[in-house]
Amino acid sequence: MRPAAEVIREVRIDPRKLARIIAIGVRHNGPTFFHRLSSDWFGAPFLPALALLGAMRRPWRRRSSPVDYFSSS
Repeated sequence: MRPAAEVIREVRIDPRKLARIIAIGVRHNGPTFFHRLSSDWFGAPFLPALALLGAMRRPWRRRSSPVDYFSSS
């Protein structure tokens, strides 16, 4: 019975093993993940497109945010 932090420090995963774990996870969970994202109750196709936009776009500068734009006029 060792603390979790001690076990985590002891485990070393090389990049090849990590890539294999990720590939297996994507192969097993990928179809389910995309099916859930495209289901009607989750807002398909609007929500996945919005999430992708949020992940790829840079943050707004303070001057270009709508709240500051309308309050400064």
